[in-house]
Parts: sequence; C-alpha cells; structure tokens
Amino acid sequence: MTQLNELNKKDRTVHWLNTHQTVNLSCIHCLEALKLDSHSLVCKNGHRFDMAKQGYFFMAKKASNTKYDASLFHSRREIILNTKLYRPLHEYIGEYLSEHHGKDISMIDAGSGEGSHLWQMSRQVKENEYSLIGIDLAKSAIQAATDYNGHMLSMIADLAELPVANHQIDIVFSIFSPSNYSEFERILKPEGELIKIIPNSGYLQEIRQALIDMGIGNIHPYSNEDVIEVFKTHYPEAKMKEIKVTQKLTSSQLEDLVVMTPLTWQLNDEEHQTLLTKLDGFITLDVIVLHGKN
Repeated sequence: MTQLNELNKKDRTVHWLNTHQTVNLSCIHCLEALKLDSHSLVCKNGHRFDMAKQGYFFMAKKASNTKYDASLFHSRREIILNTKLYRPLHEYIGEYLSEHHGKDISMIDAGSGEGSHLWQMSRQVKENEYSLIGIDLAKSAIQAATDYNGHMLSMIADLAELPVANHQIDIVFSIFSPSNYSEFERILKPEGELIKIIPNSGYLQEIRQALIDMGIGNIHPYSNEDVIEVFKTHYPEAKMKEIKVTQKLTSSQLEDLVVMTPLTWQLNDEEHQTLLTKLDGFITLDVIVLHGKN
C-alpha cells in the first residue's frame, strides 16, 4: 500500500486521482471528461491542465486578482486547526455525516481557502474515507491547501464554472462564501445536499463591538435574513441548525483571528494593535448551518 508521506506533493495528487475515480472531472472549455496523463488532466479535444509543482491544478479561464495573501491563510489555518473556536461546528457536521450519509461519499468545499474547514469536518468521522475536493480562486489559498494532498484534491477554479462533471458530488459545502446555486445543483447527485454555513448576528461580536468603540467606519449590525431567504427559494424544505458558543483564545490566537477576519482588513498596523488591546480573549462563534437537498 502506498504511504503518502513517502510521496512528493505531485505524486500525492496522482495517488488521489487514481484512488478516487468515482468523481469525474470535466473540462471548463468544452465540458468533456478529463483523464489523467502523467501529471496533467486532458480532455478528448486536447485541452490540457498541467499540474503545478505543489500538486494543484489551475482550472479557471483567467487568474483572479485577489487581495488574499499567504499570511492570511496561515492565520486561518491556525485558528481552524489549533483553537476551539470552530470545534462545535466541526463536531456538529461530523455527527450529521455519521447520521445521514455513508462512509464513502464525495464532498467539495466551494470557496475552500486553504482547506482546513473541510479537513477538520471530514476528520470527525475518522473511519470514513471521503473524496474531498477544495476549490478556490485565491492562488495563495490553494497553494497552502496542497499540504493536504493525497487526502484532498485542490484546484484553482471559479464557482461559476466548476471543473466537475454533472451529478458527481454528494455534499457541497459553502462556508462563509458566496453561492452559485445553479452550478452547485449541476454537480450534486440527485440525492445530494448543499450545506451552507453563514454567520449569525453574534459572530465575532467582540471584534465588531471593539471596532465600533474605536470609531472604525463601515461596521454595522449584521443580518443574514437575505441570504436565508435566497437559500429557501432554492430549497423550500431547508433545515437550519444554529450553533452559538463563546470560546477563550490566547493572545497569539487573537492575533491570528484579527489577521483572518475580513472585519479588520481595512485597519493599519496601529489600529490592529489597538484592537488587540480591547479584546479580553473571549470570542463568540454564532453561525447557522443551512441544509438543502435536491
């Protein structure tokens, strides 16, 4: 049996593709099936996608000029993997997977960042072998996600043109990200499910209140009512689960959180430091998990 730790990143991706052949990928130019040819994916019309040296594929028609950098995704990974902040969410998803889904299913995180949420959720049911795919337009995110190569396939791709054939995926996750419902419904199996996770009004409320106290502009109470309404137009039978808990973070973890959250991206270095002095370490996770089935 191949030991992943003996392989380089490119060969780990080849191993994933060879051992997860039930998930069919498709060409973003002509929609034909993609087949593995050495370290490339090729369709019958000759469109070729060469694997990057880190073991990911660029599957978008054009590059995205995102403002996200490697430090943001490093901080994001630290918060997701090494703090308790998102643990109640991951545990809930693990329990849900155990109760409602089988041991061998395909899951894609559309807007995956560096892949840590998908990894943590899948690890809640350790005896299961999932086909995990992470998709994001941010190059620095997908480069970081290649640390999971062999366990997860990572691709730079557009949510409007996912490089996945019709009706391949059991679960699409959309975690704090925009949704392209028509594409999600196209790639989901007939019995597939969209799980969308959105912030509630109390999400990171301590940071939001501190910024208001500092007089930082564009900070206002958050409402998710419009997002829920749109979700329910696509999935009238949608089910919702609210998860709310306050966790204690260390000083260094707070620094990572402040780097990670979009609430703080407009701050300069001095404002960052001022914000950190106003936080006492307690941070609230307040999210709604939306379940929609085809």
